[in-house]
Amino acid sequence: MIQKVFFGLTFLILIIIGAVYGVLFTKPGNNYVAGYIESIANAQNSGANLKVNDFTLTMDKINFDATINEKSFVKVNGDISLLAKTFDLKYEVDVQDLSTLKNLTNQQLNGNVKTTGTVIGDAALTSVKGNLFVAKGQGNYDVKLVDLNPKDILFKATDLKIDELLYLVNQPKYAKGDLNIDANIKSADIKNLDGNVKTTISNGVVNNALVNKDFSLKLKELLAFNTNTTTNLKGTQAITQANLNTTMANVEVQKAVYDISALKLNSDYKIVVSDFAKLYDLSQTKMRGNATINGNIEQSKDLLKVTGISNILGGSLNYELLNDTFKATVKGIEVKQATNMMYYPEVFDSKANLDLNYNLTSKKGNLQGNLLDGHFLPWF
Repeated sequence: MIQKVFFGLTFLILIIIGAVYGVLFTKPGNNYVAGYIESIANAQNSGANLKVNDFTLTMDKINFDATINEKSFVKVNGDISLLAKTFDLKYEVDVQDLSTLKNLTNQQLNGNVKTTGTVIGDAALTSVKGNLFVAKGQGNYDVKLVDLNPKDILFKATDLKIDELLYLVNQPKYAKGDLNIDANIKSADIKNLDGNVKTTISNGVVNNALVNKDFSLKLKELLAFNTNTTTNLKGTQAITQANLNTTMANVEVQKAVYDISALKLNSDYKIVVSDFAKLYDLSQTKMRGNATINGNIEQSKDLLKVTGISNILGGSLNYELLNDTFKATVKGIEVKQATNMMYYPEVFDSKANLDLNYNLTSKKGNLQGNLLDGHFLPWF
């Protein structure tokens, strides 16, 4: 009786193994799997027409060659060991028109992207290395997967074009410039981040015509910019130091802390305007002089708070934006300096104090002020 059961189970196992082998590792089985992949991919993405040109899977080899539309393709080939669960693969993905994958990506993307590389390892530890060609620039990456989760990520990209990146994510080409990225991430766990990311933008130029059209501005002069940022990832926080230099003004951030889990930002900032004349395109007012403003920003789900302070025109300026309410206090500014800054005749001088309370939503508010020791200038 026991022998009959043993031989019966053995025979059943052999039948199952034979069936699985027949489905997966023979030409008819490979053709069936290829057809299944086509039907699933095309059903989920009506904009594409995935065609599997070759799918060959054996116990130690795999070859996958498929086209997406006319000029896009995916190729994967190499050695595998199903029993040892190891693999040594090469891949090439070339998508010439990302917009055709809208239903698959769930967002509108444009342009093209190409990547080539290798995947080596097993289910416990996998190494993915490759090159990336996107936005008329190039990059390389080295990713370690532990239990198929990203652990160590090295990524470097050079000469990515900002206008092409904006186009890629379906945004207007508001600016041109070259973007470089250098990332070394030891832990990509969103609850336990560890690593750093450096970015630079050089040769940045704003597209005045497009910005004017979309934001109702009147920019005429060339607005150039360069940036560099360093972000350290610790726990759930991204801590950034940044500098933005433009032909209008410079902005410096010593420490901006963004808590990803709480969706909360705390940051300092410093704005340096070396010459008010450079702000004419924004203010549409002829001015001269300079100013430095120091402040802080707090932002969370229900809060936006921006504060600032500056010594200006012989006095001081303090302001606060709390959600949609803007308050500003000016103390001890000299009217003579103010009129000189605005290119007005210097006929009167005094110390001035002003208090402004304004609601941005209702566009209503009040302004109170007083003049101290006011007098006409003797030579007038």
